[in-house]
Amino acid sequence: MDKQFYLVPKTHEERNRLRRLIKNFVDVHSLVPPLSLEELSYLSDNIIREHLLDEAWKAWLMVEIHNSTWQDVVAAIPYEKRI
Repeated sequence: MDKQFYLVPKTHEERNRLRRLIKNFVDVHSLVPPLSLEELSYLSDNIIREHLLDEAWKAWLMVEIHNSTWQDVVAAIPYEKRI
């Protein structure tokens, strides 16, 4: 059985560029949490295809999409009440 490895974009600048792209994507599509793994997979495939990104980044993109959808929810919780 082959293991599939997923990559993280190498540079800080590239990761931040992709995070901005993801934030815009989440806002444009009005995505709200929670999202299923199937939805995250589908959405990351769309971003990869639309922006001609490396498919090895798929898992990283899924995590970043998930994080982006939850960002406003977490930000609304006072810092001292977060776990």
